[in-house]
Amino acid sequence: MVKYYSDSYLRKIKVKDSNERLVNILEYADVLTKRKPIQKIKIKDYFLRESAAEKLKSASGLLPKNYKFIIFDAYRDLKTQNFFFERHLKRLSKKFPKWKKRKLIIEVSKYVANPKGVCPHMTGGAMDISLAYKGKEIDMGKFNPFKKIKLSKKQ
Repeated sequence: MVKYYSDSYLRKIKVKDSNERLVNILEYADVLTKRKPIQKIKIKDYFLRESAAEKLKSASGLLPKNYKFIIFDAYRDLKTQNFFFERHLKRLSKKFPKWKKRKLIIEVSKYVANPKGVCPHMTGGAMDISLAYKGKEIDMGKFNPFKKIKLSKKQ
């Protein structure tokens, strides 16, 4: 069972700047990269905190021959995080038009971090990742938060 923490709970966690630098993942690990079609990001680089990049490098070294990680996304600035959050909020509000904004925000926050709270991507400590075999992405199922919501429109 997946446990979701409310934004109010997460806001109580004290966040301290570790002053850890962001590094380009491609300089640390032998990985593939691919932007999601919905992203309108024109940058070529993928950044993580240095310690996270080191862990990615270690994990990459443990993969069997012909396997590589594919990185879709890593560090996000506030503008990009807002784009993802607002996009999902808009789509969910169309699917459940009678829901109050608070309920919509709670549901969206289960899949996309609310930019008003603690966002792992904005800290450089998270990445969207998958696997490839011989350069081709392995079908591991697609992330679609709206298919996971099993509530009826009547609620």
